[in-house]
Amino acid sequence: MLTERVIDLLADADGRVAQQFRPLLHALTRVENPATVVGWLAKSRSAKLLRDLAAAAEPITHDVLDQQPQTQPLHYIREVLVTTGVLTARDEHLERLRSWLERVLADKPSHHIRVVKPFAQWFVLRRARRSAIRNGDYRRGSADYARARILIALELLAWLDQHDLTLTALTQSVLDQWLEDGTTTRRTVRYFLGWAYERGLATKLDVPMTARTAPAVLLDEDDRIAQLRRCLTDETLGLDLRVAGALILLFAMPLTRVLRLRDTDVIRDVDNTHLLIDGHRLLLPPRLADLIQQLQARTGARSTLARIDRTPGWLFPGQIATRPAHDNAVASRLQRAGIDSFAGRNGARLALAADLPASVLADLTGLHITTALRWTTWAKRDWTQFVAARATSDSKRSFGPNEHDRL
Repeated sequence: MLTERVIDLLADADGRVAQQFRPLLHALTRVENPATVVGWLAKSRSAKLLRDLAAAAEPITHDVLDQQPQTQPLHYIREVLVTTGVLTARDEHLERLRSWLERVLADKPSHHIRVVKPFAQWFVLRRARRSAIRNGDYRRGSADYARARILIALELLAWLDQHDLTLTALTQSVLDQWLEDGTTTRRTVRYFLGWAYERGLATKLDVPMTARTAPAVLLDEDDRIAQLRRCLTDETLGLDLRVAGALILLFAMPLTRVLRLRDTDVIRDVDNTHLLIDGHRLLLPPRLADLIQQLQARTGARSTLARIDRTPGWLFPGQIATRPAHDNAVASRLQRAGIDSFAGRNGARLALAADLPASVLADLTGLHITTALRWTTWAKRDWTQFVAARATSDSKRSFGPNEHDRL
């Protein structure tokens, strides 16, 4: 039945499956549980979209998909086609920026487009491409920030039109008033104004940086330890939530960083299990190491289509093999389970900053050294104590302040 349904899905008007779709036909008809794919074909909006694309009887390319409404079913189908080899892989968050820009500028005044489009293409997107090359990918958070810089430029230009002003005539006092009347997100306009000044489109203007203040949202130590214990012992929680929550609450790892861990980042030797973080081996407590080993061994929770290919080896796989789990979805599940990932991360950072020098904190958590220095300042520690402690007992592991003993 599955084979018949898939052929019906992918066949053209003559009942033939195009050569391009052969890898997808092969993948869909060789899953572990055929009934799940039969159900997906019958009910899924993604399957209906795939049927429509196949019926068009023309090769499917990324450009063809870019012309479609950019819905979640379309994004899912693109991932399936990439995973099965029908389409080549590309950096989706980076590529979506291009089509997003076209849609945003479509209804804007021509004098705004003449300024913002080159800013977006030659400053924002150029930086995005460099970041993707440097880091190996371009993440959703970076894409959101890129959009924010473009949108705030458009917002300023619209405001200038409303007040019969031009970008060239914008003065510091007028800019200060505009900044004062809005949220702190308006300060990202510094990128646009700096670019405009270098091209003679605006005078030199100053946009103050947002003041760095101590974190306002964090768990106190008792609540953090209680939530951490729950992650390690409460079997009613999902296994992936227990591992993600424990890594956040113990090692202050951002959720986005947790979800991008791969199976190969878990390193076992005879006695211990380590987590590889930016080339540094982080010793895991035995109970957490056991949970991670269970998570690696578990395959039943993965969606059927996600098992088409597991090449990337994500520790927290998403719906499709080429992507890890979505951070917003996991954060919502943690919140519903009573685990506050953001406040818990901040609480863990503060606890670590009270016992570690900034350089070790940066290596452990992936923070920039400047950010790590701010956290150690907030923790108000004298790091000469750390040096003295290491000189006294170099065998003690300082990170995870007594957490391994307490757990």
